[in-house]
Amino acid sequence: MKAMVLRAVGEALSLEERPDLAPRAGQIRVRVEACGVCRTDLHVVDGDLPNLKLPIVPGHEIVGIVDAVGTGVEIAALGTRVGIPWVGHTCSQCEYCLSGRENLCDRPISPAIRVMAGLQRT
Repeated sequence: MKAMVLRAVGEALSLEERPDLAPRAGQIRVRVEACGVCRTDLHVVDGDLPNLKLPIVPGHEIVGIVDAVGTGVEIAALGTRVGIPWVGHTCSQCEYCLSGRENLCDRPISPAIRVMAGLQRT
């Protein structure tokens, strides 16, 4: 797959070829058709977010087609069009979550940022 990669804070992104990873159990792989870039991505490029592991691929609002599924996946079939949101999980306990403003959660789990930063492979 092709990806625009940030190798150092403040530098221009570079177009790189990346390997297509096979999904693990319970995972899907999505062929990206569109990827939004928002202010959070600019924070990534500017180095404003803590604990980022470079290189990183900015962009986390994704629409695409499921092109591979791992074992145990029953809700996503090959060829299904899916969207991947910025926030994949919230804590449900902080003041923001309790007031219906989950987008401001103190402890969100973002599939794209955490995976691309090398913090986890969800």
